[in-house]
Amino acid sequence: MIKIAIVDDKASDAKHLKEVLASSSSFGDEQSQIDTYSRALDFLDNYAKMYDVVFMDIDMPVMNGLEASQKLRSLDPKISIVFVTNYASLAINGYSVSAIDFLVKPVTQGDLDVCLQKVIRHYHENQGEKVVIHIKHGYKAIAKSDILYIEVIKHDLTFHCASGTYTTRMPMKEIEAKLGKGFCKCSNSFLVNLSALDSVVGDDVVMPNGERLPIARSKKKSFTEAFLSSIG
Repeated sequence: MIKIAIVDDKASDAKHLKEVLASSSSFGDEQSQIDTYSRALDFLDNYAKMYDVVFMDIDMPVMNGLEASQKLRSLDPKISIVFVTNYASLAINGYSVSAIDFLVKPVTQGDLDVCLQKVIRHYHENQGEKVVIHIKHGYKAIAKSDILYIEVIKHDLTFHCASGTYTTRMPMKEIEAKLGKGFCKCSNSFLVNLSALDSVVGDDVVMPNGERLPIARSKKKSFTEAFLSSIG
């Protein structure tokens, strides 16, 4: 399912865009979920990586769309950002937050469908490979990009993901082999998705929601090098 957010202080514009999105055939077999926010601050408050794309109005009070997108990009480097504006000239700074496209109001079906081709391609690229784990009542397929970190608790592994938390019983070495490059231990208790973390501060790994994971002294050098290598 592709999860979409619309952030626009004008209710009529948000409603129109939601209707055009809902009627688009560009999603194919993909189901979509569309949520609307009237203020950028409401959208960013306690933000978790739950959306694949945001259609962001630029001209909004208190916090405009460019300011909101700069904050959003620091929280979620993978989300697709599409600016929506009355004036195309306002979208010129979209490159600073790697916006995928912009739309001029009133949004037409044709313009939206062209934009959605880019959005959906980026969505599938972000999905990447999946790992399958055994959970209480069956099996769960988890996209690697959805995993924030994995925690060892006694004989169980708890997957802390943007979409939720899942627990299974399997050796850490087995999941390390399945996940491969892009994941690194900061201690014997935590295996971290390097592309998901926000920063390394002192002896802590800082996640996008502010959660901190301790870095073991024996792993600090190797983990820091892996993190720096992951960001180029």
